[in-house]
Amino acid sequence: MIARVICKTCGAEGKIDIGYRETMEAAQKYIRGLCIQSCPWGHHIKMGFIEYEVTGIEEGSALSEEEFIADMKAKGYDLWTTEQLAETEIEITGFSFGFPLAKVRGQEFTLDFTSAPTGGRYYYCRAGAYASATK
Repeated sequence: MIARVICKTCGAEGKIDIGYRETMEAAQKYIRGLCIQSCPWGHHIKMGFIEYEVTGIEEGSALSEEEFIADMKAKGYDLWTTEQLAETEIEITGFSFGFPLAKVRGQEFTLDFTSAPTGGRYYYCRAGAYASATK
């Protein structure tokens, strides 16, 4: 099952896989227990936990990690987990509103971040931004 949610901080809408929970109350309780600190739709972080309001429940399941990665690449993004990013030649030179400012061989660009439906943090940029910086 999927819960349609609205972030109470920024108003962004999204969907969270809630497993076999079939009531709004059970979905809300489950989501509260996830302890989410970064909003995947509104691109903001919170020192505490972000609260989501469940607006509906529907059949289905979230994308798997592999499907998420394939979808991002099909949209033209390069993406890395935190661990993968540490292994690249990308140097993080600072942050602006939580977005990493990056540099490769003197070429500067910014990275965006999101969470996969399974909860993993990913940093990404348009494939051209990274490719032009590595030439």
